[in-house]
Amino acid sequence: MSSSNDSPKTELQRVVSPTPSAKKRLSAMQRMKQLGQKLKPKRKSTTMIVEEVQWEPEEALVVAQLDTTTDPPEPSKLANHIRTLIGSFPTPSPTPVPPIRSDPPARDADGKPVVPAGAIRVTDEKLISLLSNAAFMNGKEEGEQSSVWAALDLLSAPENITADPATNAPNDKGGSSDGDAQDLDDVMLYVPLHPTDDSEVKLAQTAVINVPVSKLETAWQARWNYIWAHSIGLVKGAPAPETKPVKVWVPSTTQISFQAMWWGYRIYLPPPVMAHLNSDEAEAIKIATTVTAALTWFLANVSITQIPAPLQPAFLLVQKLGPYVGYIGTFVGWIWSAIQGKDKGNGVCLTATWLAPIILIPSSITPTTPTDPAPPTTTPTPPPTTTPPTTSS
Repeated sequence: MSSSNDSPKTELQRVVSPTPSAKKRLSAMQRMKQLGQKLKPKRKSTTMIVEEVQWEPEEALVVAQLDTTTDPPEPSKLANHIRTLIGSFPTPSPTPVPPIRSDPPARDADGKPVVPAGAIRVTDEKLISLLSNAAFMNGKEEGEQSSVWAALDLLSAPENITADPATNAPNDKGGSSDGDAQDLDDVMLYVPLHPTDDSEVKLAQTAVINVPVSKLETAWQARWNYIWAHSIGLVKGAPAPETKPVKVWVPSTTQISFQAMWWGYRIYLPPPVMAHLNSDEAEAIKIATTVTAALTWFLANVSITQIPAPLQPAFLLVQKLGPYVGYIGTFVGWIWSAIQGKDKGNGVCLTATWLAPIILIPSSITPTTPTDPAPPTTTPTPPPTTTPPTTSS
């Protein structure tokens, strides 16, 4: 394979959208056609066209401060507070699509990227501090203490997030994480670290697995560790006699997996991706450039028409990341040492809420058993670089 230096470089061409008066003259059919179009590079070109649209950041929610009797608050209390705030968001709409801005952000005197306007949706400084606290948000990764992620996963989605984007009517599928083998209301997509002209955004595979009942109500990390280990073959059967079927997304073992839920999103970096970033691009600026390019390509090449209708509300929230792609990539490079510290050999998960989508919290992905893995469930195309090390011996 060719080295990372041979990877095609993406050039952005900005195209100014029609003026507001011209836009009004577009027919309804033209608008629908524009909505369904997929922004994809030509077959033999690496030039990506990103439309520069007229867009203003959404104003932050001015809300009462989180009222707690304990400091820090109980994870379940903060989770319900987050649900209430997200429930006050406008129902996600397919138009207008925010622009994709990949330019690196300004930095302060210490070199830290400056948060762009509109990137944080709340004004409560205490809440922002909690959302930035990795130890509090993650809880105990060994499952000994609950986390905010666990509490959020146990809540149902607010009606404004599950509403049908076309009719604005509530979705009757619900969003409760009760452990049944029900339809999913989140969405996961596979994204290559180094996209080429032949790359595609793919909807992740799903599987129904039997999860021990004892893990359904435990901390998010303990439950996820089991599901992750099961999906890549580290668990070869239910270790507990009492189980319940759970329908889950199967993360890629070679590519980035991007998962969007009603309350936020997760980015999974499996071992080959971590190895590549660590070995070839272990400088903050190079990591930032690589991650920014991958996310820019992802948002420019994914279309709502690729997403099953019940999963579209979660996808519409993903589009709102467009204006902050440059910051997110730079932030990942800025905290890379913390991300490396969470890698126990099985990859790292980055998690953020829609209240502060540019604040990503890294957490470890650890297997639940030391057994040798079975063949991986998914086989996405690896990035066009030197062959990364295998995920396990």
